[in-house]
Amino acid sequence: MPKRVSKDIIEHTDDDGKLVYKIDKKKKTIHYFVKKDPKRTSFEFSEIFFDGFDKLPTGFYSNGFGITSGGYLLRDKLYNKFGEDFTLQISSKSESKILKRGKNHLVILNIDDLQTFQNRIREIKKDKNEENQIAADFYMNRFFSKHFEETEEIDESLYQENQIAGILRKVDLLENLSKEDAEALVKFYPDFLEVAGSKLKGKKKLIQISKNKTETEIIYLESIITEFEKKLSQNLVEHKWQEFLREYILLFNTNYSTFIEKASISLAGKYPDFMLIDVYNFLDIYEIKKPTTNLLKHDASRDNYYWDTELSKAISQVENYIDEISKNSLSFRDLIKKKKGIDIRVIKPRAFIIAGHSNQLDNVTKEENFRLLNTSLKNIEVILYDDLLSSLKNFLNRLKEK
Repeated sequence: MPKRVSKDIIEHTDDDGKLVYKIDKKKKTIHYFVKKDPKRTSFEFSEIFFDGFDKLPTGFYSNGFGITSGGYLLRDKLYNKFGEDFTLQISSKSESKILKRGKNHLVILNIDDLQTFQNRIREIKKDKNEENQIAADFYMNRFFSKHFEETEEIDESLYQENQIAGILRKVDLLENLSKEDAEALVKFYPDFLEVAGSKLKGKKKLIQISKNKTETEIIYLESIITEFEKKLSQNLVEHKWQEFLREYILLFNTNYSTFIEKASISLAGKYPDFMLIDVYNFLDIYEIKKPTTNLLKHDASRDNYYWDTELSKAISQVENYIDEISKNSLSFRDLIKKKKGIDIRVIKPRAFIIAGHSNQLDNVTKEENFRLLNTSLKNIEVILYDDLLSSLKNFLNRLKEK
């Protein structure tokens, strides 16, 4: 039950009067005291801290038993990694990250990330329960046929002949199509059209396939552009932009054929998280910052501009990447070939930093200084988010002109 201790401090207790969590309304912080479940012998959080909240968010038990869906998975993963030497902080504004503090670690978990994870855990649990019910019905009939009716066991993961045709013939399909289904169909259709020629023969049908493919690509690109513009209007954290660009980056420059993530090939050392391979197998490096990343600072004594601190750090970082890859080019190539089967060419890798927006270049001097600074970089280029969006729109216009 809530109890106001002072003007800004509110304490919440359980039915036994034991303190569960304490809210500081002014600072927007919460100190949550996790109850020890007597049924558990494994490690449990003793405390959880919240930053940017004036009330307990969803995803936590109000009676003090910690995180709801999937909480034990997070607990066990962190414990297996850090032992008991970590503190968990839930943040409404900071991106998810882990900071080393002496022997301890501060684990900052963004609330949106936590809730995305929890929603997925709930979906898996729901699907699993439905599968269990189907299996139970099937076997109860098999064991006790006189008492339980026969049911058809269906494996939803397997394709059944003519199943799609039956679904598509339903009159109300388009009217009731969910957003997730619509997005899945848009992504699936171009790949389907690539192989449809072997199933549908005849000149007229092949012409229609080609026409449909272009129309589908147009719809697909328009949906991505709309999503891009929407995200630009939001104050997203950096890793959300990394996720978005990781999924769609190949569309922004058709010279690229594939991308490689550091995590997917178990690279250790100073290597970028995100690398692209062009159609000639040359390697390029990408560093993703935010549209709100400050580009320039003003030097009043000379009345000109220079790179802002965060961007300077990004430039220094990619210079280290280029140096590391160049020095270890042979072993790097061998590893990529072994892991991904791609024989890349590592010759003076180029680096691109996606950061900032042209609305920061609000006078002629700023714009000129930005262009001058950008062209003076060696094998590095800063790409503005709205320039990236413009390239995608130009690609869309070329498709519409076909």
